[in-house]
Amino acid sequence: QPDRGAISDQMGNSLKAKKVHRKTHVQKILSAIGFVPLHEHAELFSTLHQRVINNVFHVNRRSRLIGSHPLSRLTRRLRSGQTENRSIPRKIQYFWIKSMLATYNLTVIGDRQEMAHSIEGRPPFLDHRLFERMRWIPDDQKIHSGIEKAVLREAYKDEVTDEVYRNRKWPFSAPPLWLKKGVYPKLDDVLDRYLSKEAIERSGIFNYAIIRCLRFFSRVLFVDCKLRRRLNELSTLILTVQILDQLFVRKFEQNMDKRRARTMVPSCEMTAVDFSYARKAKEPIAV
Repeated sequence: QPDRGAISDQMGNSLKAKKVHRKTHVQKILSAIGFVPLHEHAELFSTLHQRVINNVFHVNRRSRLIGSHPLSRLTRRLRSGQTENRSIPRKIQYFWIKSMLATYNLTVIGDRQEMAHSIEGRPPFLDHRLFERMRWIPDDQKIHSGIEKAVLREAYKDEVTDEVYRNRKWPFSAPPLWLKKGVYPKLDDVLDRYLSKEAIERSGIFNYAIIRCLRFFSRVLFVDCKLRRRLNELSTLILTVQILDQLFVRKFEQNMDKRRARTMVPSCEMTAVDFSYARKAKEPIAV
């Protein structure tokens, strides 16, 4: 029999967080949306973790963060009427649809990445008529004896190999990139370019003293532990923001000039003034 899958694991983690962690921040999550979507949220939304995250940012940025708790943003995205009196699987599925699937999986790592490299992607099972039909399938048919996608497995049982039929549902993910100097020369160049003191101060987004501490602990932690992974994830996020800020904020107009020069399409020409005006007005740019 296949092992338990993603939703099954989250069901157990959600119940565990609700039962074990009788803390204020967990009670706030339960009061706000009625359930704990991910076990990690129980600690991520705590006052201590939020204070640590806020200190990563430059002092001029913290006032906006303090006034905008992630739980309040999550509450605005999730409609309480859609989760009230629903089962745990339904609540978790709704959370994923409103948080990760549409805003991240289908855009950041889906359509945007594909189009950026001229690849035409076709994510499966996105037909709205199929979705409307499948949403009414009872929970015990979606997850049967801890086995996820039970209906889909049975529907294509004769079309796939036994290994595929019995295999556990497993997400696709690339191995983590450890931001450690001295391993890859190209990575060292990227770290020096975007995480240097000059680059951090130029962007004005993060606190360089904290980033220097993160890079120090990343060098001295040799054992693969939870703390090392969390520090690496935070460092990767900081590096990503720094790169995006450099390419699409600091050098936006310069990069657009280069792109227009390469394409040489008169109908798509737009001056830097036009782009600046469109960005300030928050109007869609017609090309």
